Formats: sequence, C-alpha cells, structure tokens
Amino acid sequence: MRKSLLPPSGGNLFQEIKKKTAEAVTAGIKVMRLSIGQPAGPAILEARRAAAQAVMSNSESMHEYQDNGSPGCPNFAQRFVWTHVRTTLSGLSASTIDYLPIPGVKPMLDVVIKSLGSWAENCLDSHSIVGTMTKPGYPTPAVMCNMVKGIKHFHLHLFPALGFHLNMDNLGSIEELKEGDLLMLNYPHNPTGVVATEEYLMTICRFCEDRGVRLFNDGAYHKLAHT
Repeated sequence: MRKSLLPPSGGNLFQEIKKKTAEAVTAGIKVMRLSIGQPAGPAILEARRAAAQAVMSNSESMHEYQDNGSPGCPNFAQRFVWTHVRTTLSGLSASTIDYLPIPGVKPMLDVVIKSLGSWAENCLDSHSIVGTMTKPGYPTPAVMCNMVKGIKHFHLHLFPALGFHLNMDNLGSIEELKEGDLLMLNYPHNPTGVVATEEYLMTICRFCEDRGVRLFNDGAYHKLAHT
C-alpha cells in the first residue's frame, strides 16, 4: 500500500484545542472559553432574521456576490471602515481614498503579500522585503512570506522594554526597505495586547511615506481596545 511522501507533522493547534475542550465538556467539566476569534453562542437575533430573509428571497440580486453593490447591505465596505475608525473620513478628498471589501483578515494576509508582485515572471530578479510583527506574534504572515517566491521576510524587532513596540527613535535601522516593500503591523497586537497610539502610528506612517513603503495593519482585535 502506498504511503504519504510527506513526513509526519503535528496536529492543527486549533483542532487540538477544540478536541480537548469537547472531551472536557463531555466529562462534565465547566469550560471557560477565553480564546479570541471563536464566537460563543449564536449570532444576535436581528442578524439571523436578516440572513433568513436573504436566503429565502426570490430576488436574484440577493444571491449574487455580496460586494458593495449588494442590496442586502449597500456600501458595506465604506460603512465597515467608518464603524471601525469611528469617523466618516470626511476630511479626506474622495479621490484619495477607496474602500475595498475583503473576505476577512486571515485570507487577506496571503493576498496582500502576493500583491507585491510574486506573480510576475521577473519577481525573482528583485526580491520584495516584508517585515512582520510575528516574533512574538501571530505567525501566519511570516509563514505566508516563506511560501511565496520573490519575498524576503524578516521579523520586526519588538522590544519588551518598550512594551513590545518598535524602537521609534531608530526606525531607520529596519532593514533596507525600498519603494514598494511592505510593513505588516498587528495592532492591537496578538498576543501581547499592545495598542498603538495615534502619535506612534503617525511616526510609522511618515517613515513609510518617506521611503515609499507600503503599510498594512491587521486590526482584527480593534473592537477590544477601549482606551
């Protein structure tokens, strides 16, 4: 009988956690679920009613791709951004900003990295550099960088003495980032919980603007920052 040509690997961490949780519940143990990103209980009643109405609708438009033209939620991406930044961004010219519906942060981490040009025939002639907040941190961006050709990855140095922030007085020491390279931030940060101040982010924005470096922030836990 044929066997796999791949070496044995460990189990999926999240599946292992679910398995142990299910075993504990079956054994009558009361489990306190402290994980982030795994909803507990059903969606709110209004959301379930709206979903049921959309599913049962005979209107073809209700069953098309749910983008900004969806009658179920007009201008979804724009309203989503306004909710999270708590402003309509009215101070910016309409020609300088656009709103892009995305399938969710996790799959977009891969898309953002690939958008640097890994699909181009000559991508190996000039590597794109990507710095990520992944040591310590959520590992997916670093893993994705290692899977995409034409990408040179490095971990941004998070200093415990600075509250797991970057050294804002010496940002220039970040590897030789050039125009078109990418910094992938994660604020509020997973797992330290560190939140970036406006002044802190503006310093990074100026650094990237001066060099023509692209900037992406995974703000998946934004709603958990209350100060």
